[in-house]
Amino acid sequence: MAEHHVSAKTYLIIWGWLAALMLVGVALSERHILPFSRGVVILTIVILSTIKAALVVLYYMHLKLDRRTLVFIALTPFVLIALAVGLLYSSKLVHL
Repeated sequence: MAEHHVSAKTYLIIWGWLAALMLVGVALSERHILPFSRGVVILTIVILSTIKAALVVLYYMHLKLDRRTLVFIALTPFVLIALAVGLLYSSKLVHL
């Protein structure tokens, strides 16, 4: 595999995005600042955290440059978590 170098500018841009997403999450967690329901706040913070984790994995852990097989291995826990959450909430959707 040929070596690919990511510039320092790219790292600084990703760092800026990570900092901005963290600040949005902190602002959302302050209940008295924004008038959102607790469920919306939690869901938004989880989505922001997932985006931040993806940025870290892709750029700082360099999975963006690795083989697709390794990427699928890294994404497997996310699939398992999604299935577990789906099973958890499926009982609330189907009333037996």
